[in-house]
Amino acid sequence: MYFVTICAWERKILFGEVVEGTTRLNQTGRIVEEEWLKTVTLRPYVGVDAFVIMPTHFHAIVENERRGTARRAPTTR
Repeated sequence: MYFVTICAWERKILFGEVVEGTTRLNQTGRIVEEEWLKTVTLRPYVGVDAFVIMPTHFHAIVENERRGTARRAPTTR
């Protein structure tokens, strides 16, 4: 399981606004939500769990369902 955070460039408010403690998604935020919900269809090897879209970023819990095939991120030396 991985906890993933994706931030908007320069933490700009792109995905909606917080009103009375609740995030209200704008059109861009709804697109992010729609595309995220397609993840399991487009990538059957990825499991998804909870996610939340905030005005400046996105949090999600994902799982690599292909046990034993994890790869390391490329590094530069």
